[in-house]
Amino acid sequence: MHAEGNQWLMVANSGQPALMRLICFSCPGSDPQQTLEWASDLDDHIELVSVCLPGHGSRSDEMALQEWPSLLEQTFAQLKPLLAEPHALLGHCLGGSIAYEIAKRASRAFPGQTRHLFIAGCRSPNSQVRAPRQHANLLLSDSWSDTLGHSLDVPLTALYGTDDTLDPLTDMLPWGHFTQREFELIELCGDHFFLHNQRHRLLHIINTHLGLLSR
Repeated sequence: MHAEGNQWLMVANSGQPALMRLICFSCPGSDPQQTLEWASDLDDHIELVSVCLPGHGSRSDEMALQEWPSLLEQTFAQLKPLLAEPHALLGHCLGGSIAYEIAKRASRAFPGQTRHLFIAGCRSPNSQVRAPRQHANLLLSDSWSDTLGHSLDVPLTALYGTDDTLDPLTDMLPWGHFTQREFELIELCGDHFFLHNQRHRLLHIINTHLGLLSR
């Protein structure tokens, strides 16, 4: 369900006090509403927030944001109250790029509150685009880079699919250069959309990391 008065955010929780918030950014073409289904398999202390950008899901009749500065400025403004409290970020495909950029901004505005960053099926900022694409959201993905390698003070878990030809192992491995903290690279069976058929393993990984953080 949407957060009260906010069409950007959909929230699901167990009804128990939340010690950690998981903020998710979906792949282009995916419905952010589907991410809320993960809530039933998350530990009770984790509140799930799915970000619904203009042009996606229930906001598909709106114009999608097509420039990085406006996309990040508006998204960060909507998330600021949540980013001021303990949270983790997860992004898939273009959502991974957005999650990383939001983590950079959150680390400056709210030091120490971003406890973990999960990146799934998203090339590292210094990897080359393999095949230019024409869709507006994918053009955003193709134009994104961070060759200076702003190094986060946040543990980072990168996940990739064994059969992913869009963002394969070689494009995921360099993520280790973008954090000063612990880095792990996890292989899951599947193609670029491995999160769908590897849901239970993904959520086990998330529960393990966020459970340790809440102790």
